[in-house]
Amino acid sequence: MRKISWLFFLFLFIQSLSVSAQKSAIYTNDSKDFDKAILLYNENQYASAQLLFEKVKSATANEELKSDCFFYIANCAIRTNQSGADVLMEHFVTDYPTSRKQNQAYIGVAQFYFAQGNYPQALQWFDKVDEGNLSGNDRDKFNFQKGYSFFVSKNKKEATTYFNKVTNSAEYGSQAKYYLGFMAYEGDDYKQATKYFDEVSGEEKYKEKMSYYQADMNFKLGNFQKAIDLG
Repeated sequence: MRKISWLFFLFLFIQSLSVSAQKSAIYTNDSKDFDKAILLYNENQYASAQLLFEKVKSATANEELKSDCFFYIANCAIRTNQSGADVLMEHFVTDYPTSRKQNQAYIGVAQFYFAQGNYPQALQWFDKVDEGNLSGNDRDKFNFQKGYSFFVSKNKKEATTYFNKVTNSAEYGSQAKYYLGFMAYEGDDYKQATKYFDEVSGEEKYKEKMSYYQADMNFKLGNFQKAIDLG
């Protein structure tokens, strides 16, 4: 009797090892496919990456892996301008509220709407972003895009706040100063407008517009000859 019991427990032990090994093999395969999908994603092969992420998501029982796959599936959709890409990311945010990629998801949807020119909708998602968790370059892009969204939405106060955060940015500084100068010009603050316009006077893309604004400012200030020269 003892021998039978011992053999029975040995059988159960071996079975548990077998199941564990199978699960481990499945997870290893899923992990390999996920790593391959990440490689494709980083090489901008978004369509191929998306198919592989969907395969892994369907096969794996690991919730964290499912979550990561869902995030990248939505990102691939956004980067290839697929219809409903924003809805996919919204579903990710809803379905995985504790994901470590939550902040990236908010940024992804906000930038999707920003690229579409839907600035009010972009602002709704920018407002969800935890700015403190962004790296330097990502923070500059976030501040400029949020500032520009406020600018287009005619909220000059908030636009000024966010543009001021990137005036020293190598990538966004000139653009921010131009818009700050323009808002100052519209508000008849010609001293501030001149300051910002002078700081971007070497930028060819702004010269034509700025020459008009500067001529108009000098005309209104009584500097008629200078206004004529600029005009």
